[in-house]
Amino acid sequence: MVSFHNPRDRLGSNPFVEGYIDRQIDHFLSDLQQKLSTIRSQLAQVEASRSTILETASLDDQRRARRDWKQSLKGVERSSGDVWTTLRYLLTGLEDRDKFKPRLSAIDRGTGFQRQVEFMGEETAQAERKIWHYFFESGSIVHAEDLTGENMLIHLFHVRQMAKELKDEKF
Repeated sequence: MVSFHNPRDRLGSNPFVEGYIDRQIDHFLSDLQQKLSTIRSQLAQVEASRSTILETASLDDQRRARRDWKQSLKGVERSSGDVWTTLRYLLTGLEDRDKFKPRLSAIDRGTGFQRQVEFMGEETAQAERKIWHYFFESGSIVHAEDLTGENMLIHLFHVRQMAKELKDEKF
């Protein structure tokens, strides 16, 4: 006698498959935490380089700080882009970008792009808060406004665009 089973039922109850899926989810979450930590670290390096450029009289120190500034911004651009891409594939229904275009003025250059660096920090904090709430807090309720409008992907997009713009600016 032929038995017809639903293969989905067999796979769903397989402890090896369940263990594999659990490990993949754990790896994803661990990787996501590491990438968020990397963005925070790179933003701290951007701020440190910015301060050094503004406060140092030595041309050699300023040259090194400008190189560090550019490298840190490249890192922020790359890391925020990595998180954005990862989440974009996972959260396919969310808007992933808007019409944001960084605008820089002579006043911004004179202040060492302080507003822009603060903006990247704020956008990163907003993205991280929403990511943390969505992925890491068990039993938490995700509010609809966190998934619409300026969601985690939009915040990461803003950080990436600002870093991209700043790294190409003379400072």
